[in-house]
Amino acid sequence: MCPESTAGHRASVLVKVDDLDLGMWALRDAHFSTERVNGELRVDVPPERAGDVTRVLAAAGQWVTELRPDRFSLEDVFLELTSSHSDLADTELADTNLAGIELAGTERTGVVA
Repeated sequence: MCPESTAGHRASVLVKVDDLDLGMWALRDAHFSTERVNGELRVDVPPERAGDVTRVLAAAGQWVTELRPDRFSLEDVFLELTSSHSDLADTELADTNLAGIELAGTERTGVVA
């Protein structure tokens, strides 16, 4: 998981406003990394900085209707766990395949290792 994350939370908040395009523009103009996700804006700030997000949006005339920490879903956790071990699994699979090739080659030539 992200090093900035703790207790199932990402280092970001999800926010809803009436005009997502205007909200995203205002946040990006204020140098907040922002993306649209399922009818909300994900803003890359720790939840402790949520007040900064609301101030920027209010200054742009966008009243916040919902604001909450972004949580990891079960799918996020699964993907993170499986992707971090995929390199190891690929290496083990390659080693297994190579061992099979060497063994098969040895049997064909009649050489005993």
